[in-house]
Amino acid sequence: MGWNQGRSITAGLAVAAVLAGCGGSAKTVTVNNSAASSSGTTASSTSTSGSSGSTAGSGTTTSADSTKPLASRKVKDGNKTYTVSVQSLQVEGHLMTLHVGLGFEDPGDESFDNASLYDAMGGSYDVTLIDPFNLKEYLPVQDAAGNDLSDSANEVLANVGGSTSAKYIFAAPPATVSKVTVQMGNLTFADIPIQR
Repeated sequence: MGWNQGRSITAGLAVAAVLAGCGGSAKTVTVNNSAASSSGTTASSTSTSGSSGSTAGSGTTTSADSTKPLASRKVKDGNKTYTVSVQSLQVEGHLMTLHVGLGFEDPGDESFDNASLYDAMGGSYDVTLIDPFNLKEYLPVQDAAGNDLSDSANEVLANVGGSTSAKYIFAAPPATVSKVTVQMGNLTFADIPIQR
């Protein structure tokens, strides 16, 4: 996996664990809190979790409403505006499923009929989970032939004025891990709670 310029992490020393049979892995990483954006896109974010209803930091709010996304970010790229959201992060057995949403606002002209998650992520296919406390990066699981069991970002399309969703499957972290950072190309969603 190549590292993109927009990433806020750098590779660590070694692979910490490889899960037999499902192809998921966790690597040791160093977390860098600076957020950079490549390809000229700009992003603003909102994060919701917990149940207190209070504001915690710049652009972060909490809410008890489980129908709202855990976090969302508007991304402006030229005359395209996307909304990328983290809908849920659920552990079931040894696997964890990340559900994300993609919305595509009407740009007001007829030059675009749909947009891909790949475009909204700054031209990247990479979706990873970062455990900033144990310094591990989780990659999507693969089958025995090396095929991803997750959706491909360039095949996740939203029509103008519409939305769609995608899922990514990872090895479940230890039960002591309650939150992770979701890294989607050049988009970072910090402190996403894990539902168990």
